[in-house]
Parts: sequence; C-alpha cells; structure tokens
Amino acid sequence: MTAASATAMPADDDIGEMLRKSVQDFCARHPGVARTRRLRDTEPGFDPGVWRQMAEAGWTGIPLPEAVGGLGLGLAEICVVAEELAADLASEPFGPATVAALAIAGGDNAGLKQRLLPAIASGELIASLAWQESANTLDALHPATRLKNAGGRLVLTGEKHFVPGAAGAGGFVVTAAAADGTVLVWVEAGSGGLSREATLAVDGSMLSTLRFDRVEVADADILASQTATSLLLPRLLDEAAVIATAELLGIIRAAFERTREYLGQRTQFGRPIGSFQVLQHRLVDLWMQREMVRACLEEAIAACGQADETQRALAASAAKARAATAALHNGRQSIQLHGAIGYADEHDIGLYLKRAIVKSAWMGSAPVHRKRFARLSGYVPQEAGEE
Repeated sequence: MTAASATAMPADDDIGEMLRKSVQDFCARHPGVARTRRLRDTEPGFDPGVWRQMAEAGWTGIPLPEAVGGLGLGLAEICVVAEELAADLASEPFGPATVAALAIAGGDNAGLKQRLLPAIASGELIASLAWQESANTLDALHPATRLKNAGGRLVLTGEKHFVPGAAGAGGFVVTAAAADGTVLVWVEAGSGGLSREATLAVDGSMLSTLRFDRVEVADADILASQTATSLLLPRLLDEAAVIATAELLGIIRAAFERTREYLGQRTQFGRPIGSFQVLQHRLVDLWMQREMVRACLEEAIAACGQADETQRALAASAAKARAATAALHNGRQSIQLHGAIGYADEHDIGLYLKRAIVKSAWMGSAPVHRKRFARLSGYVPQEAGEE
C-alpha cells in the first residue's frame, strides 16, 4: 500500500458502528430529503452550514492524517459515511469531495498538501476532481488537457466534463499531459482563464464542464509528478468506484425500506398488499439485490487493501457494475410497487430513483465496468486508449 491511497483495511466493528450511528443521528436532525427538495436545481445545491457541521463531526477528514486535522481512518470508514448520507438522500458532495481529498493526500507535493489538507479537514475548502473528458471512459492517464511551457510560464489548456460539486468547490484537482507525462495540478476556482458551464442532472444536482484557457499554473501547484500520478490515479479511480458503490447501496437500502413499509400500509381487498404472494416475491428479489451489492462492496473494500492491482480493479468494477444495475432496477421496481401514488416526483421514492440514475453513472456506468472487468479477466482484448 502506498501513501496515495486510503487505508483500505476492513473497518473496526466498533468504530464502524459508532460512525454509522453518528451519521444516522445527524441525518435525523438534518433530513436530507427535505434539503434535497429545497436546494435542487440551484447552485451550489447543498447547504454550506450543514457541510461545516459534517466537518465538525470529522467526516471531511476521515482519510487524512491526524497531523492536518484528519482522523487517519480509511476506505471502509469513508464508505460507512457515504452509505448513510446516500440513504438519507443528503445533497452535500461527500463522495466527490472525499475523492478529491484522497487525490491531494496522495500527491508528492508536501508543501501543497500542508496548505490544502487542513482547510479540507476543517470544512473551509471543498475540492473536486476534474479528470473526465468524454463519456463512457475510465481512462484518466491519457488526457487531452495540456500543461505547456509558454514563455517560461506553465499554462493549462483543455476541458473537463461531468465535474460534480464544482459550484461549491474552492479548487480543482486536474489531470493534464505535461512534457514528462500525466500530472495532477491544483487550480483555484477563481483562476484567470478558467470558466465553468453547469448542466442540470436528473436529480436536480449540477454537473459542470470546466474550460481552461491558458490558465497559469505555478510550479508549487503541481500536486503530483508524473511518477506519483501514474501510481495514484488507477488506485484513486478504483477507490472512487468503491465509494460510489457505497452510495448506491445506501440508496438501494432506503428505497427498499420505504417500499417494504408502503406494502405493509396500503390495503386492497381488506388486507395489506404486502401479504400478496406475488408482491412478496418481488420484494424478496429486491432484498437479494441489496445483499449482493453489500457483499460486493465488502469484497471491494478488502481488495483495495491488497497489493494486487488487478484484483483491486476487478473487485472495484464488479462492485460498481453490480451496484449500478441493482440501484436502477430497484428504483424502478420500487416506483411500480408504490402504484397509485400519483406523480412519482411528489413522493420521496421518485427522488431515490433519480439519485440512483446520477450515481450509477458517476465513476463509470455498469456497462463500462463490465467491459473493464471482461478485459482485465482476459475475455476481451484491450482497445486503444484503454488502460
């Protein structure tokens, strides 16, 4: 294991359960569904005050060293918080911001880490990772975005798409092709030459396109050298896929519980519809889907703690593909089982399907990860531009 990763060991049971209970209590005081309804279709799309309270609870610094104000925990603990916040439909960008924090912590620029990580841990700074340049790809090591020397200055030129949480971010971790290979650079949100265009996602959140028009980058803002980036990025994207899996598990869990409760309340022919065998069979199918995602998540967390990069990538892709497929299936089935409720958007169950649609695409859709799994397993050949 390298310093570029979260400590991907299984969570201590006591710490994990204490953390889970803490998040659940927080969500009971700050209901995420109500906040999502109130803030969707707006920027930044979340409540900065709630984010600061999350920081005070220590969640923004879970994987960061204690020396910078973090908790020094690992991927398993990140996934506990991500799952519970997703189950509550919280609008705060915990998953994307944590991935960016992991990128910064994994760089080899000690001075920049010392400058940024304490602010991230305290909640003063939200960072976002800008790596994707086209749809349906997991290739981050071959960006078209360029970092070039122009008259003795380093300038960044290119575009990044599908950047989550950009409106509330104070800066971006950007992948760029430099003279000696791909590097990571830090770009402040207000930098000259940087522009942002937001696109509304189906769940009311915003995904942004960032355009870099000769944005000046100081040597001190090169977050990770080519050597560090080549080791960091593959692991980072695997861990991000695992975090996304945890979020999808939370969505699946909450949708299942709401559906089960509804089937026990609604009556037809003088008895709860949940007593009808055909609906019980469908509910059992949803339960099985949930438990398979949970098992895949646990396996992926364990694999991220091992030295075998191929096994890590296989487990991450298997988990994300399973979770994305299950979340979309369960969301649609849950709406069907909530029959006769009127417009789906008026009922909270509709919000869970919309969030599942967005999160199933974040860090790679199910088809993208299935293709990657097949390639890594040797079933299909590697294509140009893939890694």
